[in-house]
Amino acid sequence: MALDFAHQKLRYVQAGSDLVLEEKYDKLSKQALFSGQEKYRVIAMGNSKTLSSFRPDVFDGAFPGDVRSYNFGLPGESQFLPVLRSILASGNRPTHLLLQLPWAPPDAVAKALPLLKDDNRILMALIPFRRFFRDLTLFVFQSLRTGVGAEWTRIKGEIESVEKNRGWYFISGQSRYPNGQLPADFSLASDNAQAKPVRSLAPAGDDYAGLLALAKQYDFKVVLVPWSARTGEYAPADDSGSSAAKVVSQSPYVAERGPNYWLYPPPSFSDPVHMNSGGAEAYTKRLAAFLKDVGELK
Repeated sequence: MALDFAHQKLRYVQAGSDLVLEEKYDKLSKQALFSGQEKYRVIAMGNSKTLSSFRPDVFDGAFPGDVRSYNFGLPGESQFLPVLRSILASGNRPTHLLLQLPWAPPDAVAKALPLLKDDNRILMALIPFRRFFRDLTLFVFQSLRTGVGAEWTRIKGEIESVEKNRGWYFISGQSRYPNGQLPADFSLASDNAQAKPVRSLAPAGDDYAGLLALAKQYDFKVVLVPWSARTGEYAPADDSGSSAAKVVSQSPYVAERGPNYWLYPPPSFSDPVHMNSGGAEAYTKRLAAFLKDVGELK
């Protein structure tokens, strides 16, 4: 009981990813997100790449008065249907759902463990404070440079910014370079400038069926859009013919727009995977202009 009390009261000693998940699941998804007067109501969903790359304020600025958008990218989590169901159950109905990465393929869903066999889910339900001492140790270690009060205030401010920025979040914890920018010549040994990764769009499986059922019930369109990658990480994607929608399903309409990814210089990223604020602004402006050009949002 004492540990559970400490876990709740000392909220900001938890890992940032856990706090962001909590903020989106327990707070942001349960709010009234739209006024109902917008022409387009847009929700971007995905993992931490979406979390760091899609800035709602920049996206809305490209459609003055016509668009209201939110970023529901989740750190360390690719299963977006639970939070989408929470958003819809709270009375929020989007017109467009933007996905950088698709739903889970049928084999991945089939391999998901039932609750009684999933040790991690059982532990999270019964002992939510089991990581408390690990988190507290890391918090104290990080506080050695600035002080406990300053570190608490910093983390509190970052998490509060999730709501202020309508879900966008700068992942500062993994940034190791000045100003949150990778050096211009940054690269990893795993980079392959000849590779052209693709998305696996299998219109089958429980996740796909669940997404289609929600889209039909709440009348919104699902659009798969390019994700962001570093220059040199992959080969330039083939952008020819990307203005045409590649239809994935007609019931309801689910389409893929554009190439699989867009490349940006390393200084647009704060770490090898996640964009910084400037990179997110560039990506979001390009995405808004692209969706406007292809007639998805006019």
